[in-house]
Amino acid sequence: MGVQPGGGRAFWLVQMLAGTPTVVAILNAVLIGAILAIGAVRLRASPATVLLVGGAGFVVAVVLERWYVQRGIDKLRAGLHPLFPTPEKG
Repeated sequence: MGVQPGGGRAFWLVQMLAGTPTVVAILNAVLIGAILAIGAVRLRASPATVLLVGGAGFVVAVVLERWYVQRGIDKLRAGLHPLFPTPEKG
């Protein structure tokens, strides 16, 4: 299952967003935003405040998920070492 080369920047953005881990991360962030917005409604906040709390929760969740994933990638990359030395240029 490969993707044909080309397609432009928008094509690759859609391909990245359609990946399962990205979809799960976005759905998690939406769920967190919705939970916080419902909490704000239960506290009788104004509609603008409810939207602000829900949106802020979504953004914070996306940022935290991105940080968590990047931390895991950095740990993995730190443990990878080349099996063969790179030949010296000259």
